[in-house]
Amino acid sequence: MYASNVSCTNSKPCSLRATAPDPAPGSRHAAPPVDLCTAAEVVLGRIPRVAHTSVQPVDKAPHAAAPTMLPIAIVQHVANDGPSFFATWCTQNGLPFTVYAMHQGNTLPGNLDAHSGLCILGGPMSANDPLPYFPHLFALVREAVARDKPLIGHCLGGQLISRALGGTVQASEHAEIGWSTLQATDAALAQEWFGPGPDHVLFQWHGESFSIPPGARQVLHGMHCHHQAYVLGDRHLGMQFHCEVDEPKVRDWIVEGHQEMQDSNSPGVQTPETILATLTQDIAASQALASHIYQRWALGLPR
Repeated sequence: MYASNVSCTNSKPCSLRATAPDPAPGSRHAAPPVDLCTAAEVVLGRIPRVAHTSVQPVDKAPHAAAPTMLPIAIVQHVANDGPSFFATWCTQNGLPFTVYAMHQGNTLPGNLDAHSGLCILGGPMSANDPLPYFPHLFALVREAVARDKPLIGHCLGGQLISRALGGTVQASEHAEIGWSTLQATDAALAQEWFGPGPDHVLFQWHGESFSIPPGARQVLHGMHCHHQAYVLGDRHLGMQFHCEVDEPKVRDWIVEGHQEMQDSNSPGVQTPETILATLTQDIAASQALASHIYQRWALGLPR
């Protein structure tokens, strides 16, 4: 793992903070060879080291996927924030994907010619940090919008999309850790993307939040953080929450972030005991909601 040189203003468990190494001279995005990780381990967000092996982006192409469909590009920033249920859902629905594990030294694609869409995951760094691969990631976001290739951003991912499209990222009104009940800002749009009902319960772990980028429409708001989700056009979604969580991910985060939770005086931060008490049923409900979100998002993927 590379040593961290970023702040943790985004308030995520930080025992696994990592950044990509500085690019090699003459190449903005190149990274030295690092360790290989298996597809299964990347999907689970647990990526151990295997010495002396050059790493490549990990492809996951389910047998059921149409052979002509391009894979979704998934950008993973840190080891403990992998695609989790998003990868599970894609696999179950025959959607191929490629994980670009930036903390393992992967290089982002030069463009999106070989990808059908772009998913950006979360992490403890700030969207305002000067990480060497962020400028190119911003360019990929703008390319996706220009070419109508669907974007989806989870937490930090939603913040990065906002920044790339002219929005801002700043300290949230209150830090949020745990389950949060969110309300529809645009009822029709919220029903389309999140299903029926005025309220939607989703998992949070963040200390910063995004503004709604120019041209986008706010979909959800919350009590402790107003800007929770936005839609741009008919196929791009930015979220402040983590609808991709599964039970192992949440349990890992609680272990790593236990002290942060204890030290916080934010009204948006729950105790570990509160989260764990009903975690299994809460995750089941969250994944049912996530399935609706991902199904709507996937409608924009070229087939």
